Amino acid sequence: MRIRRVGVRPVRWMAGGLVLGLAAACVPQPAVPTLPAGTGIQWVRDVGGTPNENGTYQEAYSHFTLLDGVATGPTPVATPFFPLTSTAGPAYASFGIPVFPDGTTKFPWNGFAGEGITTATTVDAGTTTYDVTGAGGTCRFTNVSGMYASSRTSAAIPSPDGTKLAVFTRFDDVEASAISTYLSIYALGASCTRLANVSYRWSGYAGANTGDTIVSSLTVWSPDSSAILFPLNPASTPTGTRLMRLDVAAGSTPTVVLDSPTSTVLPLGWSPTGRVLIVRTGRSTTTPPTGWTSLETLPIGGGHTKVFDVLTSAVPSARAEFHVGYFVPGTSQVLYSGGTRTATASDGRVVSWPQFRIYDDLTEADAVVPGTDAPLAWHDTPSGPLLNGEFLERFIHS
Repeated sequence: MRIRRVGVRPVRWMAGGLVLGLAAACVPQPAVPTLPAGTGIQWVRDVGGTPNENGTYQEAYSHFTLLDGVATGPTPVATPFFPLTSTAGPAYASFGIPVFPDGTTKFPWNGFAGEGITTATTVDAGTTTYDVTGAGGTCRFTNVSGMYASSRTSAAIPSPDGTKLAVFTRFDDVEASAISTYLSIYALGASCTRLANVSYRWSGYAGANTGDTIVSSLTVWSPDSSAILFPLNPASTPTGTRLMRLDVAAGSTPTVVLDSPTSTVLPLGWSPTGRVLIVRTGRSTTTPPTGWTSLETLPIGGGHTKVFDVLTSAVPSARAEFHVGYFVPGTSQVLYSGGTRTATASDGRVVSWPQFRIYDDLTEADAVVPGTDAPLAWHDTPSGPLLNGEFLERFIHS
């Protein structure tokens, strides 16, 4: 031990001790993450509805926006609102709810993909036709309704550069107790050339489940539009998911990014630094059971995940869409709905009361997005009081 004098005060000097102490004291704190200038968000909030003639609560949804620090709204939603979120993906895939471009960038998991790309829908004698038009031309997809099973195309997800579509199709073979799912990549142009394709068949014949099925039609593109991510459910692990990557190059074979045998995983984004954002869903084995979702990031090549937010709730949960996030376009920041805030219902239950927050995947700093906090508002349901819904919808820009 040595004594070093600085002025008149003795300082104890141990090998490396003073240096480490000074270094720790001088480490700057991560900057508070904020939305970049010129990039904002639009969200939908239930501002307080009323029961209908049957006593069922009917939401009153309105749009809100935040751009360059200025929040606007509410603007009432004129048509029925269905949250277009990645956690709703399995429902869209299972029930064939159409997810097509409408020109407004309602594909937040792919940044500004879809802006300017529109779909014209026509119905003629039971045949539904979707004409998806971009700068290079139009691709046409047709669904035929009738007494016989047929393939149903329910999603066309644009690439960030607007030149490609990831198209999801499902065929339910009731007689064979089988489901076939297809994911194809097309060039969005006059020729509508198919660039890549994968297909999977799941069978539940005679009580024995075999094969695989794509569990969500909401496909995540790489920032450079060269590859896609999609979730696959193997029959061998009915509670699990494999997150798959398919390159656009013809003849490419899907590769596994993440294998999660005991939880459902859905992709939510792909950052410019090569990291993937996912939501993972599972449930406990306790009685009564509880459900949980976690927001995580991991390298696109696979590896350790970083969990930055966890939400637990009763099973079943009526608000899974609350817990969702997307990479802010062109950044490694995640805009998400979550956090640790809670509220106590009139029946004594403590429930999550999410906020809109930003998480920086590089520095791990986290902050509330100013100007977006919803007031505490409840409505009654047969299972008890429930917080009014609020959903991230899309990114906007100036």
